[in-house]
Amino acid sequence: MNLTKHRITTCTLALLLMATGFGCGNGEDDASTIIKENGVIYNPAEGALQEESAPVEFELLETIDLSGIEEPVISSIGYLQIDEAGNFYFIDRRLSKLISLDPEGNLRWETGEEGKGPGDFENPFGMNVHNNKLFVANIQGTRLDEFDLNGNFIKSYDLPKDISFASLEDIGDDGTILMSGANFGTVGALVYTMELTDSLRVKGNVNIIETEDEEYSRATIRGGIKLLDEGFIYSYNTQ
Repeated sequence: MNLTKHRITTCTLALLLMATGFGCGNGEDDASTIIKENGVIYNPAEGALQEESAPVEFELLETIDLSGIEEPVISSIGYLQIDEAGNFYFIDRRLSKLISLDPEGNLRWETGEEGKGPGDFENPFGMNVHNNKLFVANIQGTRLDEFDLNGNFIKSYDLPKDISFASLEDIGDDGTILMSGANFGTVGALVYTMELTDSLRVKGNVNIIETEDEEYSRATIRGGIKLLDEGFIYSYNTQ
């Protein structure tokens, strides 16, 4: 398990540590009644993550100022990842560049430009570090690009054409790739588990939809997805 799965970082590279954990349950059923009014689903007042005796708290550990980097002029930080050495990797969507910083925030390298060629970027949808490689869902989720940790482009893998706007969500320790796709016309997402060899192979998929027959104003609302040892967590909102 790499450090990416243990560190939470804001867009200013402010590193946060969960100071107080989730707390142990009392052994009772944590299920709470879900209230739904006028098309809005309200979070339960109590539950596994809302223990009054052990609320979730965060403590700021460090802030790294990037204003001293003259070139490139960093304008946005997307899909931030951290390797085992503490180096940062992120995509600047406005510059269409993949950028790496050392643990102190000094520029290590930058690569890429806007386009569809090898090593180019156009509307990337997610990035993950796995086995000392960087994987980027690129070109509006139509291909998966592989880079080494020095920014060198290695290879592209075409994504199945029936997956719309594929986003790279996570990569498990066993190499299982978790991706999501748009599920038009409903609240939810299509979630895919994939295997990467010489090509990408879909191992399974899950269709996540609202269970009640209601229409929402937005055609597609996608949430956050995270792999667990068994299964995954999916979260979303309707606003």
